Amino acid sequence: MSDNVNLDAVERNHERADCAEAAIKAYAAVKENNTTDMWDFSSQGPQERLTDLLSDLRHWACQQGLDFEQSLTSSESHFQCEVGEEDEVEGAEKGGAA
Repeated sequence: MSDNVNLDAVERNHERADCAEAAIKAYAAVKENNTTDMWDFSSQGPQERLTDLLSDLRHWACQQGLDFEQSLTSSESHFQCEVGEEDEVEGAEKGGAA
């Protein structure tokens, strides 16, 4: 595998994480102005914010008639494939260095 292909797999996953961070920041901006929740969203840590976002996405999916669990299962499969690209790169680098 070329270094460009290796870098591309890593860069793509960093870009995916950056997109997710932008989504969480946008969600946080909306939640900070939401008066229906009982707690201060801005005081939550990253783990709690992620949980809250997933919970609200579950509510949204229910309203839309979507199967949230199916999406979770599919997302796990996508994630494993995307991370696998990086694992393949690392394995090829170790094998090539020997």
